[in-house]
Amino acid sequence: MKFGLVFGLFMLLCIFIPYAAKIPFWTEFPIIPFAIAFTMTFIPPFLILRSAKKNYESNKMLSGETEYEFTKDFIRTSGESFDSKMYWKKLHEIKLTRSWLLIWQSKEIANAIPRRDVSDSQIALIKELVKDVKELKKSF
Repeated sequence: MKFGLVFGLFMLLCIFIPYAAKIPFWTEFPIIPFAIAFTMTFIPPFLILRSAKKNYESNKMLSGETEYEFTKDFIRTSGESFDSKMYWKKLHEIKLTRSWLLIWQSKEIANAIPRRDVSDSQIALIKELVKDVKELKKSF
């Protein structure tokens, strides 16, 4: 997604700068290249967002309530239709942002817990649980 955005913005600049500087590159406004650049810049993020929302709403495991249990060795996640364990040593990263506690299973997949649902004492407990796990990246 980042490449498409950068490429689209680059194309917009390549088209707009010669036009704005009145460089006789095109004799009239380059509508086709401009339309291609606009489409490549703005349509993919919109489609990704729409697809993510549709997937979230159609997947009862994602949109249902999930309970997390943090232990010394693993995280247990459970919901109405699932129950699983993720071992600390097998996780990629745990990251705390202003809005989320992110538990990254890999570089692409994360469990997102809203920060409003996690108290400061629970964060302190999680930090204590993972402090000795060398394989896990920590961003608190």
